[in-house]
Amino acid sequence: GRSGRDRSSWPGLDTRTLGLAAGWALSPSTVGEVAYELGWLDGFQASSYRYVPIQWDSMTVLVPESAPSSRWRHALALQMRHALARDLFVATGYRFYADSWGLVSHTLDGEVTRAWRNDSLLVGLAARAYQQNDASFYRESYSAATGVLPSLRSADKMLARSWSWLGAGRVEYSFGPTAWVNRFITAIKVEVYEQHFENFAPLSLRRAVVVSAGASAEF
Repeated sequence: GRSGRDRSSWPGLDTRTLGLAAGWALSPSTVGEVAYELGWLDGFQASSYRYVPIQWDSMTVLVPESAPSSRWRHALALQMRHALARDLFVATGYRFYADSWGLVSHTLDGEVTRAWRNDSLLVGLAARAYQQNDASFYRESYSAATGVLPSLRSADKMLARSWSWLGAGRVEYSFGPTAWVNRFITAIKVEVYEQHFENFAPLSLRRAVVVSAGASAEF
């Protein structure tokens, strides 16, 4: 590793996860689902590759990250799907997340899908919005008396206060059976993503466009 320590002395990380989910049919055209997940992490959770600048009077020093060794995670998700017609479907969902580091986030998503040609052609549009606060020990900049280091410190932008949105479009076409396959499926998806960091000095905004395509066959 970066520190030069022997691999046998590297700190470990234990992870435990428990998930519960339930679904129900509200009507012949509407289904809902609720899911809860509990997670526990214990061990080294900082990064050996990130160094945190600490301001000592007129001098700045770079020191390794230091994060709590334990972290409890809670996530609650709700989702509903509804058929507006035989060939038109909508879905919406909400996810709440909170952990013992003081991080709280909210995610809201929605999707609409239309089918044509006996369901052989599917076109879908989706959107997602996300917002989170910062972890309790995260600071955009750290300062301390000369020679003193904050016991907890991080330069991880994923612990900063942020919000993001995503928009996506998907087209899927299938046909078959043929002499070679029972069903052949092709798909293309385009996603546009934007994320804003409100208190992370090195990066305030990032944008991405992701294009993916695939094909599969059922024999």
